[in-house]
Amino acid sequence: MLSLIAEDIRLPRESTELVYIPVLTSSGVDPTAYPVQIAFTLDGSVDRPTDLHAAAWDVLDSIPYAKLLVGANALVLAPGRWRPWWKVTANPEQPVRSAPNLLIIT
Repeated sequence: MLSLIAEDIRLPRESTELVYIPVLTSSGVDPTAYPVQIAFTLDGSVDRPTDLHAAAWDVLDSIPYAKLLVGANALVLAPGRWRPWWKVTANPEQPVRSAPNLLIIT
């Protein structure tokens, strides 16, 4: 399942699907050359992501996406509204940013 950048991602709790998170960086920087991780926090929480999961890269329409398998047979999240976060591990920078969309588990 692929969402557009501004769309929320809806996923039934019984489903297992790849979730794509856009990784928007400074112009001219190719983040796909570095390892990427994804985390989720409950929407509205002031917590920062701590439970990071190794993710993979995909580039669609020149936009880099971090992708992670989420659902019943992968990373299980309780029903709710989740804020995705990404982290790119470069040297010396290691940016951590929240995604513009939510993952909604129903």
